[in-house]
Amino acid sequence: MTSTTPSRETRFERAVRLCTMLARGDVAPIAQGLWLRWHGLEHPFGLFVAAEAGHHHEHSGGMRLSAVLGTLAIPRGSVVIDFGVGTGIAALTLSRHFTRVIGIELAPDLLAAARRNADRMRVRNIDLHCADVREVTGILDSVTHIYMFNPFGEAIMRDVMANLVASVDRAPRALTLVYKAPEWCAPIEAAGFVLKRSWRFPGGDAYAVYERPTPRG
Repeated sequence: MTSTTPSRETRFERAVRLCTMLARGDVAPIAQGLWLRWHGLEHPFGLFVAAEAGHHHEHSGGMRLSAVLGTLAIPRGSVVIDFGVGTGIAALTLSRHFTRVIGIELAPDLLAAARRNADRMRVRNIDLHCADVREVTGILDSVTHIYMFNPFGEAIMRDVMANLVASVDRAPRALTLVYKAPEWCAPIEAAGFVLKRSWRFPGGDAYAVYERPTPRG
């Protein structure tokens, strides 16, 4: 797939974004940004990756994701896959809630940054893979949870859901999906997932949690 030339947020755009967040009292992203800078983590904002394969990259880890995960009953030994792991900031948050985190990323530069970030934080339960999400199959059989920050369009979402359904056919189990900025929900529901809860935080950050029960028989 053809990748476009990455473009980064300008200083003016960053200043406008920060002023807007302060004006509406939306301080969680600012606190997260300060935490990232304190630890020296790589977190480009608004980095566009591939027109055909995905959306622009923004990290989605931090307090809000942790708050959503805190409402779930996550059994010990649970494994989560992060489709579109980017620079791994969400994976760092996920690593505190799951025994194992599998990160899938198409862009090698972003994946390399994710590895450096995990090393800086000395996190050892994150496995990172450079791959097209549509080609990820066998590794899904150990997954109990899925995390996505609207990483791709509807057509790819259908393919990913088909792979998850095939995985459940091979290894019957329940699945839980956490979807930030939920946009392509129809393929998820067509794959047997049921919306259980949704959130909208100040500033417009939205999350949805879907569950797919263990198949009968």
